[in-house]
Amino acid sequence: MTGLWLAALLALPAGAADDAFPYTPPSRSFSCTLPMGWTAFEQATPAGTATHLVGPETAAGWRPAYHVHAFEKGKPGWRTPRQTMKALRRSDDASDRASTGLTSWRVARKPARLFEVREKRFTPAGRLPAELLELHHFYALVPGVGDDYFIVKLTTREAEYLDFRKEFNRFLESLRIVGY
Repeated sequence: MTGLWLAALLALPAGAADDAFPYTPPSRSFSCTLPMGWTAFEQATPAGTATHLVGPETAAGWRPAYHVHAFEKGKPGWRTPRQTMKALRRSDDASDRASTGLTSWRVARKPARLFEVREKRFTPAGRLPAELLELHHFYALVPGVGDDYFIVKLTTREAEYLDFRKEFNRFLESLRIVGY
């Protein structure tokens, strides 16, 4: 019996044993597994819904966060995936923003496009005193049904992004598009 329990435990995705819990937002647009200590809230947007999953504060005083944006065709703020990707990957000299190339991966059993963005910006913008933030974003564009799609983003401080790369991959592997 102990051997069966151990085999079942080893078959779970990395981090799913004791340090994660299942989560589905009120919109029921997706489900995922979150690390313990993370909190979530959802809001309506002009393009669909946005679910914000916020982690505990790190030693650097920053809270890593996942943002899962559902883009639903027919909503007033909807843009094609190509338009959204172009806007997200756009470089900006003023904020020292640069994007990596696109890579392909499977997320939620669908072909997804992944890329990273590094940026430096002052916050609060236009006021003093301001702090220079060096941020790193991981993005994934995941198709839904028809013309609907999801943008999944992890935001961390540049100094800590490598600590969260494995967690982002685990999160993407746990992601399931509900009803799609």
